[in-house]
Amino acid sequence: MNGDGVKSGVEGQRFIVVRGGPLRGDEALSAAKFPIASLFKVVIAYAALESDKITLDEAVSCPDALPKAGKTEFTLSEAMLHSSNDFFKLLLNRLTPDELRLAIDELRFPSLPSIDQSIEEEWADLWRGGNIQASPQEVFLFTRGLGELARLSSKEAFISCLRRSEADLAGGVYGKTGTWGGAAWCTGFSLDPVSNALPDVVTVLVTYTVPHWQDAHARAMQLFHEELKSSLG
Repeated sequence: MNGDGVKSGVEGQRFIVVRGGPLRGDEALSAAKFPIASLFKVVIAYAALESDKITLDEAVSCPDALPKAGKTEFTLSEAMLHSSNDFFKLLLNRLTPDELRLAIDELRFPSLPSIDQSIEEEWADLWRGGNIQASPQEVFLFTRGLGELARLSSKEAFISCLRRSEADLAGGVYGKTGTWGGAAWCTGFSLDPVSNALPDVVTVLVTYTVPHWQDAHARAMQLFHEELKSSLG
């Protein structure tokens, strides 16, 4: 890795880590806009739960459940963990534009002009974020808002579907990954259920050129783990 955040040997891959302290990586990326990809699945899940369009127990038949997890159905939590496109396409079609807009407002999702355009013109693609873009700094603030919601008992069901499976990290780890259009994200927070303290929030973006999305996704996850481990250790 060289000094400006470029990973040697992987063309076009740069990274930025945003958290409460100094930035890590290529600081020029922190305010630049990138496709939000599957991070928008968080908004869809929130809208569906708040409007009673799904429950945590409902299992939905998904064609991509078999290759992703060796099963035929996903619950909301499973679909979030495996980032099931088929599940969230179906869930999106249960929602109205107004229900989605309300979720965007309540979650304080970055208020960008491309959101309204995507809702009106690209509804079918919103499961992967449509044309919505955000900066790492904006995604960090959005994720910090999710962490604040995690302290409210009324949002327990929603927060539970963001639970990740990082068994090597103490406490609960919640968040979402997303990879699309040259941007690989991993954003989330750790939460101590005993102290209910403000969570430690980490947002990672790794850029890539096609076809290196899998390398970028893995790198984003690695950096996310490193940051949380350093804060918990």
